[in-house]
Amino acid sequence: MMMYNLSSFIEVLKNEAVLIESNAEDLSIKGVADNSKKVGDGYLFVCKGHWFKEEYLTDAIKRGAACYMAETKYDAGCDLPYIIVNDIRQAMIKLATSFYRHPSDELDIVGITGTKGKTTSIHMLKGALDAWDTAEYGKLSGMLSTIESFDGAETVASVNTTPEPIELNACLRRMIDNGLKHCALEVSSQALRYGRTDGVNMKVGAFLTMGRDHISSAEHKDFEDYITAKLKIFEQSDIGVVNLDMDYADRILAYAKEQCEKVLTYSMKDENADFYTYGYDKDGSHYVFKVKSALFNSDDNVESFSISIPGNFNASNATAVIAACTAIGEPVQYIKEGIKDLFIEGHMEVFKSKDGMIVAVADYAHNKLSYETLFDAVTEEYPEHAKNISIIYGSVGDKAEERREELGTITGQRAKMSYISADYPGHEPFEKIANEIAHFVELQGGEYEIIENRNEAIEKAFSKVDGPTAILACGFGRLENQKYGDEYLPRESDVDCIIRMLKAYDEEH
Repeated sequence: MMMYNLSSFIEVLKNEAVLIESNAEDLSIKGVADNSKKVGDGYLFVCKGHWFKEEYLTDAIKRGAACYMAETKYDAGCDLPYIIVNDIRQAMIKLATSFYRHPSDELDIVGITGTKGKTTSIHMLKGALDAWDTAEYGKLSGMLSTIESFDGAETVASVNTTPEPIELNACLRRMIDNGLKHCALEVSSQALRYGRTDGVNMKVGAFLTMGRDHISSAEHKDFEDYITAKLKIFEQSDIGVVNLDMDYADRILAYAKEQCEKVLTYSMKDENADFYTYGYDKDGSHYVFKVKSALFNSDDNVESFSISIPGNFNASNATAVIAACTAIGEPVQYIKEGIKDLFIEGHMEVFKSKDGMIVAVADYAHNKLSYETLFDAVTEEYPEHAKNISIIYGSVGDKAEERREELGTITGQRAKMSYISADYPGHEPFEKIANEIAHFVELQGGEYEIIENRNEAIEKAFSKVDGPTAILACGFGRLENQKYGDEYLPRESDVDCIIRMLKAYDEEH
């Protein structure tokens, strides 16, 4: 096991005026962790977070912690070497990149951010990179996303969209150790705002969409704080990729040009974009479109692409991936191969009853833009069913309070029936969140019922089917847990619940 001496790290903290005091200068450690359950013998434990309790340090010591780092001394660690700092997040970032030997210097990372479309695009990106890396190196590409991470050896379910610095840099280092060449990195506004990705250099940073979201006392204080955080992706990227069709595109493009060595644009409206997408159409089970770019080697600079995910917004997401992959030198044939038949679990997963009466969709949609996109896609693909939409959804606790008004308003306008259920209530009472959403459903003249248990809400929606119906289960897809307080409680996924209810419906009809 690698040993890491803390002397150089502490010197960095001194030089950057982050260190208050320490008695660990001559100490060598075997690992670092900010979760006491992940501490091993000889580890440095980082005491951080709004909900941190001293008992976590006690637990870390029992598990073998050799040192702790915090913004204050703790009685529980009175016999343990310590590093006391004035900014625990900055110190943790420096520790993570230093301990794991700056992994982004050895790995080509493509980061993607945006108010919606990140997760779908990241999986498209991994598909494209997989096709290339498998052909050239006999390896898959790495990925860190809202749904899962892959380090070249195993796939692990994710907790955060973008991990905290220690977990992020540890995963990137494992990718390198496992022989991977590329990584698809989903980058959230919270990760950018709080520096989770600081010290991580990206070959490409792509910006997909911009809308109002994540504005609360626990996240971004206002929209300006939100967009400013998102823009930070270009400060860490060699090449910027910008969607000219999104709101605030002019501002975002200007900042990308200030920060990046090179910027590429894409659009489904502006023919002067570096990658111009047009001719979107359905062809059997696929959706086809053309992209024109001077960066293609074809005679007319036009290439045809095909994806299996519905919605022209996904053609736009695919174009972002095409631009990013082209920017790092991926041959177009591998991009085509990698995105063509891609299936993303929990994203626009469509299930139908045998009699065609029910179209049920499980999707991770969770904010205004993604709800609008979902409603539009269902209306376009299933116009008869879209006249009678039942939607099962909720909103997170402890943050994103504006989302409750937005979701209540949209569903009140566009759904025949809203079943308001638990999302991740966190430390907020479910009833409070649900009643706030319901208020805005009522203002739009919409019907609703509050059913806390999501599976019971889905079951209720199925029990009320009368004629062609679209049942939309939003926010959870294939997730099998739900956060109450600090705990993640197990539950049947929306997809599994839908499959179970469709089976029962088919047996009865």
